[in-house]
Amino acid sequence: HIDMNHAAPEVAALRMLWPRMAKAGIVLLDDYAYFGYRPQKEAMDALGQELGFAVASLPTGQGLIIRT
Repeated sequence: HIDMNHAAPEVAALRMLWPRMAKAGIVLLDDYAYFGYRPQKEAMDALGQELGFAVASLPTGQGLIIRT
């Protein structure tokens, strides 16, 4: 669960954790699709393009990543 309310440390945390994550590992992004947190969505979408993952937007406004 990543919830830092700021795009830069969230990206840095996931970038550090990604190589250590097991296949089928799950990350929950707290502020992914909430109104007013657009920078987090844009930053995570860009990181997903770079690292090869997609973020599923949940009805709660959170984002879900499952490592494949």
